[in-house]
Amino acid sequence: MAIRLGTETAVYALSEGRQMPEFLSERQRRNLQKSDEEVRRRITLLQDFEFENGTSQRLKFSGDGQFLVVTGMYPPRCKVFELSQLGMKYERRLGSECVDLCPLTCDLGKMAFLLSDRTLELHAPYGTHYKVRVPTHGRSLAYDAGRCMLWTAAAHGEIHGLDLDAGSFVSSLLITDTENAHLKNIGLTRVQLAPLGLPLLAVGAEDGQTRFFDIRTKNAVAKLNGDAEITALAFDPQLRGLRLAIGDADAAVKIYDMRKREPISIKHHQYELPIADIHFTNPPMSQGTQSSMVISADPRVIKIWDPNKQDKVLVNVETAAPLTRAVIAPLNNNEYTSGLLLAAGDQSRIMAYYIPKLGPAPRWCSFLESITEELEEAEPTAFDDFRFVSKSELAELKAEHLIGTNHTKPYMHGFFIDAKLYRSLKAIAQPFNYDEWRKEQQQKKLKAKREASFNGILESSKNTNKLPKVNAAFAQRILEENSTAEHTNPLGDNRFSKLFTDKHYQIDEQSPEYLARHPSAAKSQQQLSSQFLNASFQQHQSPPDDDENLSQPSKSIKRIVTATHTGLDAEAALGLDARHSFDHIIQSTADEPIGKRLKSSRSLSNDTNADAFSSRILGSPFLDEPIDDDDDDGGGHKAGWKKTNNCKSIKKFMSILSSTQLQNHIHSSCSLMGRWWWCWWYLMMIKICNR
Repeated sequence: MAIRLGTETAVYALSEGRQMPEFLSERQRRNLQKSDEEVRRRITLLQDFEFENGTSQRLKFSGDGQFLVVTGMYPPRCKVFELSQLGMKYERRLGSECVDLCPLTCDLGKMAFLLSDRTLELHAPYGTHYKVRVPTHGRSLAYDAGRCMLWTAAAHGEIHGLDLDAGSFVSSLLITDTENAHLKNIGLTRVQLAPLGLPLLAVGAEDGQTRFFDIRTKNAVAKLNGDAEITALAFDPQLRGLRLAIGDADAAVKIYDMRKREPISIKHHQYELPIADIHFTNPPMSQGTQSSMVISADPRVIKIWDPNKQDKVLVNVETAAPLTRAVIAPLNNNEYTSGLLLAAGDQSRIMAYYIPKLGPAPRWCSFLESITEELEEAEPTAFDDFRFVSKSELAELKAEHLIGTNHTKPYMHGFFIDAKLYRSLKAIAQPFNYDEWRKEQQQKKLKAKREASFNGILESSKNTNKLPKVNAAFAQRILEENSTAEHTNPLGDNRFSKLFTDKHYQIDEQSPEYLARHPSAAKSQQQLSSQFLNASFQQHQSPPDDDENLSQPSKSIKRIVTATHTGLDAEAALGLDARHSFDHIIQSTADEPIGKRLKSSRSLSNDTNADAFSSRILGSPFLDEPIDDDDDDGGGHKAGWKKTNNCKSIKKFMSILSSTQLQNHIHSSCSLMGRWWWCWWYLMMIKICNR
């Protein structure tokens, strides 16, 4: 068995390679299998699938695809193989060389053999049933099962018809000229009956013309002109006989549409030898399409090509011996064709080729598919066991002393050494190579992880930049569930596009209604990063003048600030039991907001009554001692005016802490104990500023 790699597919030559002689003992066979690679990889497709000391000439499959008949020479004989048993069923001798054969039944129980001595032999299951002489030398057979008529293309321009039902010849079909004169000097080479029982008979002649006869009226109905002798004919069964392939002696294959007189495709064989056989493939995957391939064979090569693209050849199969006939194995009771190709030629063994791309293997040899991996193994070359090294590499391996010995073979600018010897020398000269290689692999993995994480960060940042300005968090959740959604409108419906563009449709995720419908929202918001803290300090430098625009958390914090200016003890406020909620602290504070207190302080600062201003604004429990109106700071100013500057600092600092975004973030992302710490820190800052 040999493997041939083509441009698009591989061809497995199952019949090539060495075979073991029959006279060897079982022990000798086992020893030969161990020592000979070709014998070990041989495949026996069928038992006795050869003609000892002879050649094969014709071969055909039965109608049900379960039997194969092959004829050969020296001596003339035929062999019938039962494919389900993978062996020969019987062998018969013939009276003369077989020119053509034709199965009469689907199980090869009855067959007709056209011999070279003008004899037509009819065989039955028990042997030769009858012999009849043909009026002239015949060259091809065709059988019409519907009419029980056997047609023989013969010399002298005649087509003899044998009625097997009546047991007699009928009037022959004659080749005539335009004046209906019989052309006796034109020999007929091939005859082919149209498929599906159509009453059309195609006959090829030596003058290059293909004539068509209506077997009902026995008259010629059409003619196709050619330049060379017709050597092969084949109808396409997939197209119900509307396509015809004609091969001639000039190594040309022409594909005709029966509705046209000009060929639709022409393929030339480069060996310029007469075409020996033509077949159309019908693989299962192309059922109902016009994708059938053409198999055209000459004595040297078998070409498989697409008739729609004659320049595209699937594969070329070079035969081991001159070929006489080729046939493709059928599938499913001859309904389809397989990828197994058989050929008869001038050698004792029948040539077999398996082409996986042409179709599956038949059922009786399905083991070909199971060993495909083994067949695809590359054949070893003579250099596989050697390693080429230069002189400098030998010096690195400290093996210069091997130069000139049998271990090194000089070649060009270096040497060939045994592969095992090379690995041993390298292990001795560089013992730590494995450790270095392992470290390199670890570094590569670490680098790959860093790049993957960095790319992930970049990707996430890109996705964040693409989010809409309105309801960005809602859009992010939708994109996480559906990565194919658009960033501008994740819902994918233009009716809801304003949800991500119009600020009037902003979702307030802090509202009680939203939190009631989304209980998990509060927990997810606690995982927000503190990166918004700095942005809050930078974006909100002035306190809002209107309390009506503040959210509930902002009002809560402001109420605590109001409590500090209205006399509530901070230590008492922070000393409440931890079981009380944050809202309980808010309820215990005064109702007057800090914004109004600051407005009143601004108005009082312009008043001349400094005592009223000091007693109202600076009367804080955090002052170390009460303000005395009689105290002077030495510069003509009351001490209360010094505290006014502290109030301005408090006002600026409170404007930052009272920003809406920062307070919302504190309320949503911090736990109950965390909000307590925020209050304590807030009050301590007030105390520090007052001091």
